[in-house]
Amino acid sequence: MHGRGLFARSRAWARRLGLTGWLCVAGAAAWAGTGDVWPPLALPDISGAASASDDSLRLYPDRVAQRVRIKGVAPGAAGRTVRWSVAADPLSGLNWEVDAARIADDGTFSLRGMFRGTMPTTLAIDYYEGTLFVSPGTDYRLRFDTFDYGLANRLNVLFPGAPVPPLTFEIDRPAAERLNHTVWDFLTLYGEEIDAAAYEAIAVYGQPQAVLRLRARVDSLALDTADGFVSAYVRYQMAGLEEFARLKNGKALFRQYLKDQPLLYRNPAQMQFVRSYFDRYFDTRCPIPEKRLKRLLAGADVQTVLDTLGVDSLLVNRQWREWVYIQAVAEVLGHPDYPEEALVRQLTQLSERTAYPMHRQAIAGLLTQWRRRHEGILLAPYQWTDMQGRAVAADTLSGAAWTYVCIVKSDPMLSPEGSSQIYALQQALWQEEGLPGRGLVLVCDDDSAAARTYVRALQENLQPPAALDASAVADRRLSFYHFNRDIGNLKDWEVYTFPAFVVLSPEGRVYPRFAAPVPDGLAAWRALMKPNGRSDSGSGRR
Repeated sequence: MHGRGLFARSRAWARRLGLTGWLCVAGAAAWAGTGDVWPPLALPDISGAASASDDSLRLYPDRVAQRVRIKGVAPGAAGRTVRWSVAADPLSGLNWEVDAARIADDGTFSLRGMFRGTMPTTLAIDYYEGTLFVSPGTDYRLRFDTFDYGLANRLNVLFPGAPVPPLTFEIDRPAAERLNHTVWDFLTLYGEEIDAAAYEAIAVYGQPQAVLRLRARVDSLALDTADGFVSAYVRYQMAGLEEFARLKNGKALFRQYLKDQPLLYRNPAQMQFVRSYFDRYFDTRCPIPEKRLKRLLAGADVQTVLDTLGVDSLLVNRQWREWVYIQAVAEVLGHPDYPEEALVRQLTQLSERTAYPMHRQAIAGLLTQWRRRHEGILLAPYQWTDMQGRAVAADTLSGAAWTYVCIVKSDPMLSPEGSSQIYALQQALWQEEGLPGRGLVLVCDDDSAAARTYVRALQENLQPPAALDASAVADRRLSFYHFNRDIGNLKDWEVYTFPAFVVLSPEGRVYPRFAAPVPDGLAAWRALMKPNGRSDSGSGRR
């Protein structure tokens, strides 16, 4: 289900937007260091954090964090790192790492964290991920199914939509665990009924029979939905299908599923339904003319915009108005048709005034994204390894000059046209005058024989012009590093295809990727070689 912008049906809002999947962590950034607002329902396992008094836990179970432990076995993953994370909020795409551990030679690992409420979490090994729903105070023992961790050597596993299977596992303990099993049972039914043929029948021909069959099967199985989280998950997944199949109109859906109901920020099914509902509602009702909308968004006070939203009866609740406003700004922040600086000021105001912790959390995530776009991403968290196996801090690569980084796969076949594009970039660098020290760095996903052979071949072919003196050659030689499956930087930089090009500033920040060169396009390429084209005033984005 797709929808348009939340405020108006203007040309600027007409770009089709997919639902923000709560469980998708592609492109996610580590939450640590992005601000002083912690995820309200997940905490690190700080020493002594679990020693709250019994009385406090009995009186306020949703306010006291309780420890969750995970012990597991992942056959075939020895030496790799398993990372456990939660989404920081339902909008920004940022995630927060709860814990991480190196997997032992026998495949075992152990993780722990503190949680105040039930929520979905992500377990990731290298490029591959699976979802575990956790409840506070519960210990889990997992047994991962056999998995081919070498898929990255044959597929571009980071490309959106790539056929990469998820990590799957069995829960050995607690033996009577129902939270995950009920969700899995429901999703199994969902997949059986709402397949590609059923989707086409609903979307193209308006035939909702598959939804009716799924509803009957869910009712007949009497899924264990006593847990409030699971009950809401199933209820809102079905509500989304009913909306999509037009079995109920918008007003009926709102009365039944949203009006006077709490916002369940940590339940992905409700967040998807909320997003879809308001996409459709504002797309058809268009309550604010575009010109007036832009005047409001350019104003100094966020309250004026919220008051305008509240004119409609469906948004009389302050919490709903704030959340819909935050959703809308998330879609247009950085769009050239909307006043970026004014929106940032309004978000900051709302963050200071709101009474809802998750709203502050979501705003913190959106502002973090905005700062990353404008200032670049600090390279300090990343560490690579050189050809001799020595660790190298990534933020030391550029020194006092701009540096171009080309990211490739160890198998050249997974980096189509990589050699020709790298060659074109290097030739442009050789020919550019007055830019001493500016150079090219090659970063590979693995330290393998194939990668070293690839780099040696490139080094042999990337010869400097005869007129260039020896000192310039030394400054501009091709450097090679690898990151050995520590793929956080690829996800942070949203690298989906190989080769990928990014720019490092002299301050050790990476700017968003830019267009790859072509062998016969040096004149056009020289224009792109100025990453600070808006440099003295802005982001250097391409």
